[in-house]
Amino acid sequence: MDWNMALSTVATGIAVVFIILILLIGMLFLMSKLATIGYKPTIMPVNKSFTLQKPVYTKPAVKPEPVPENIDVPEPDDLEIIAVITAAVSAFSAANGKQARIVGIKKRDKQTRRSAWGGAGVSESMSGMKGRVW
Repeated sequence: MDWNMALSTVATGIAVVFIILILLIGMLFLMSKLATIGYKPTIMPVNKSFTLQKPVYTKPAVKPEPVPENIDVPEPDDLEIIAVITAAVSAFSAANGKQARIVGIKKRDKQTRRSAWGGAGVSESMSGMKGRVW
């Protein structure tokens, strides 16, 4: 390999890039100057009587009540969750003009390898989605 030729090619390429960059900067500068010919900016009068005041901080008149440490949050009922999911599936299938049937409900462990969304993505990509809605 001819190192002189390689170095001269690299130097020429860098020089051309920087020359074009300088020309582009010059063109933008000229365009901005040409665009502002005849433009007079309006100067707003200064109000000299305006002074900054320190903000006044006041303490609240009423002391807030302490927040209780133990707040009773009711646990959602499993049957209620199943009813909501069943209603959503039936509403979705009725909107598409199809009838859906829930075959079974199984509670999943928290220690699964994939989330429900991850499992749905894997099954979608593996099935090919040939004519299926979901």
